[in-house]
Amino acid sequence: QTVLTNSTSIAGINNGADMIRWNHTPDDLQKLTESALEDGEKVITQILKVPKKQKTYANTIAPFAKYESDQGTIGSVVHFYSQVSPYEKLRDASTKYTQIMGEKGTKLTETKELFECIRDFKVQSLSSGEWANLSSEQQRYVNKTIDAYQHSGLMLDDKDRKKLEKLRNELGEIQTKAEIGRAHV
Repeated sequence: QTVLTNSTSIAGINNGADMIRWNHTPDDLQKLTESALEDGEKVITQILKVPKKQKTYANTIAPFAKYESDQGTIGSVVHFYSQVSPYEKLRDASTKYTQIMGEKGTKLTETKELFECIRDFKVQSLSSGEWANLSSEQQRYVNKTIDAYQHSGLMLDDKDRKKLEKLRNELGEIQTKAEIGRAHV
């Protein structure tokens, strides 16, 4: 079962063909970012609506995997210009929208609710027998996703999680400042 192919639209771009070009404008990067975040919200909302006992690979994991793939693709396009564009406005827009995608994407996906959905899928699929029918790649994806959530601090109590979040935000700001400095060299 192939999950991440045959996408007709990535953030409103027909087959992604419009992304492989060298002439995006700052407005294009804004539109890509906004569209990707809107699409992401819709996907995550749908995943969260699936009742615990009705979670399947098709309604929980596949949409999440496609979301991650699409966000990675769009994020790469948006970020690309911060590294190579000779135009300061485009580099600055690229850096800005890369940061926005990162921050809002993290807020959207790094939640206990989404982690519980994915974990609930695994429990449900083990009891229903669906797990045994998944490919080894699909099982590994689920396991790695659960591991990533656990390592991200979602299992911490609220006080420690807020400390971790504060440190991550500080690190993100430092990385952005370094990125801006490097882009202007």
